[in-house]
Amino acid sequence: MAGDKYLFEPSEERAPAVAQLAAERQSSAQENILHGRKPERKSDSNGITRSHPQIASLAGSATMIDSPQTSLRASAAGLLKSLPAAAALFAAAAFVRVAVLYLVTGTDAASLGWFMDTFHHWQVAFLSKDIGFEHGFLRLWDFKGMEFFWGLLHPLVLAGLFAVTGSIDILVPRLMTVVTGSLTACFLFFLVRRYFGAPAAVAAFLLVAANPVVALADTSGLQEPLGIAILMAGLLLWPKRPVYAGILLGAAGMVRAEYWVFGAGLVLAAIVMELRNYRSWALALGWAIPTVLYMKYMLDYTGNPIYPVYWYFLGDAVGHWMGEGAPSTAVTAARWVSRAALPVLGVAALWVLRKRRPYALLFLLGIGELLFLSVVFGFTAFGRGFMTVLLLDRIFLLPHLFLGVFLSILFVSWLGGRSPKSVMQPLGWIVILGILAGAQLLWIPIQNAYGPSRGAWEQQVEAADALAALHQGGVISIPENVPAITYVLASKHGIPAEGIQGQMYDPFSGMQGDPFQTWSATEAELQEWLVREDIRLLAFYPDKQNYQEMVLRMPTWFEYQGSILNGQLVVYRVRFMAPDALAG
Repeated sequence: MAGDKYLFEPSEERAPAVAQLAAERQSSAQENILHGRKPERKSDSNGITRSHPQIASLAGSATMIDSPQTSLRASAAGLLKSLPAAAALFAAAAFVRVAVLYLVTGTDAASLGWFMDTFHHWQVAFLSKDIGFEHGFLRLWDFKGMEFFWGLLHPLVLAGLFAVTGSIDILVPRLMTVVTGSLTACFLFFLVRRYFGAPAAVAAFLLVAANPVVALADTSGLQEPLGIAILMAGLLLWPKRPVYAGILLGAAGMVRAEYWVFGAGLVLAAIVMELRNYRSWALALGWAIPTVLYMKYMLDYTGNPIYPVYWYFLGDAVGHWMGEGAPSTAVTAARWVSRAALPVLGVAALWVLRKRRPYALLFLLGIGELLFLSVVFGFTAFGRGFMTVLLLDRIFLLPHLFLGVFLSILFVSWLGGRSPKSVMQPLGWIVILGILAGAQLLWIPIQNAYGPSRGAWEQQVEAADALAALHQGGVISIPENVPAITYVLASKHGIPAEGIQGQMYDPFSGMQGDPFQTWSATEAELQEWLVREDIRLLAFYPDKQNYQEMVLRMPTWFEYQGSILNGQLVVYRVRFMAPDALAG
């Protein structure tokens, strides 16, 4: 069906096919076309070029009565026609990202720089695959209790890749985001070409594919490249495949909490703009399918159907997870810039809604992300953590993507399109190429912030190596917030997930009051825990008072082995006693 070409081709190329299809269905329309009586053409709210109202209606009815066989053949033909261009675009974007991965950052885990969260997301996927899934259907697992806050889809994809590849190397999630980031660049090309023409699409692709911040984030192995690719795929399917588009927007909400909000916002915007059109309600239906299932999943495992959004609000926005202190100059500046930008962005969003252009949802996603960041950094506790380096971080990945889109539309489509034969058209390209060249200067601050973190990674490796050298079987108990150590123990030293345990859910976590006031009962519970979990090595922070008191009161159970991580962790060997010894 001609509608499937809509996924990849601009509206001008679809118009002849739609008109021809209408002519084949109605002899009177065919008469007009054969005799050269070309009615006035006009673009409707979906960006499809229509002819005389009668022919337009006939085109719509003809589309509706296409047989499944015709639809399938046309779909396949449209996709095959677009595959070479899509493959070339994907290869170009992937080439840039693979070059960054191998030549700029390096493929070793140290090259992740400030992307240390990658280890934590890796840990969730690793533990879920080997432990969590055995405790329930798609049951996620983490030492720090963050497994459900971050969402289901990213660890699920990583766990699947670990199973398929047989590798748990950190390169697996990093290559996954190389692929998804490259897909995003391709999707944006087709979206911009659909609405603004091929020249603007080429410009947008160049600015997105070669943006240092975007390319670096696309080698991180983190959630954002995956979630954004799903969002863009949903926009690409809109409006011709509204149910599938909605399903993808809903699936993106399973990657990050804010994408849940973005998907809901886009669906609401579609309903507002097309209240009487079935497409908007079909989009809402599609979005509801994964969303309701996800809410049921969260309800079953956490007791809260909107657990990620709820804790994002309490933890980050309200500030339960944010530290206190006097705001820095950067925090103050970000706060006032965000507050000043908020009304401007609000007016822009309302203008897009009012105009109801075919590209409205694409623009609203970009404007919505900026609105979200303005609220977060301008009015919430999360803004207390702002640093200028965050402008180069994955948090600003979507703004960097849409900056390329908006600039290409402004200088190539709008400026060049107003006077195609004037000097403005080449001038627009000169500006785009200048921006592209200037953007490469971002590598300087990126390297300045990125390189020094190698030392922190090397310390984590040394600590894990020391623990592995002391390991003589059994379980190693480590703090819940050192996922890089978990990674080295598992990937380098082959210690299975069952051989590593975090300390967040130790017996002390369930004790009320001072556990040492009733020492006899506490001692018995601690002994039972050590035996039951087969804990042979215990590494903890020196200022962890419960553990210090425990080893002091149970000297026959613990033997000091030294400190690691530059004194940040102390290590004790557990003098394991068999259960029958305890009974005696």
